[in-house]
Amino acid sequence: FQASAKGLRQLARDLNLDLISSDPSLSKFVLSDNNLYALPKDLAKLLSPGGLLTAIAGALVKPVASSSNNADETVASFVSRVLGEEVLQKVVEPFVSTIYTGDPDTMSLRSVFPLLGKL
Repeated sequence: FQASAKGLRQLARDLNLDLISSDPSLSKFVLSDNNLYALPKDLAKLLSPGGLLTAIAGALVKPVASSSNNADETVASFVSRVLGEEVLQKVVEPFVSTIYTGDPDTMSLRSVFPLLGKL
């Protein structure tokens, strides 16, 4: 679990359970084209030059809300719109599907990443 999951830690204490968390200082890896990439260190190797430029441009510009302002956007929609489809496929989908065991195409941005949902 993520060490920042305060609610989960409290629930574990309430249930008298011991939790084992991952070390946030360790690299997280993504497998792509039969190669392992340590993130964020190897992001430039994982993405194509165009994908990297799209991600950098999206990260530098404050995201504009989706066309339907009150509707909750999906994780996939936000990431592909702001950082590009390649970041969605090669970075976000592997992590979100592993950590949350969910599909970014159906997951609520406001629920999964509330701070991003407020942008």
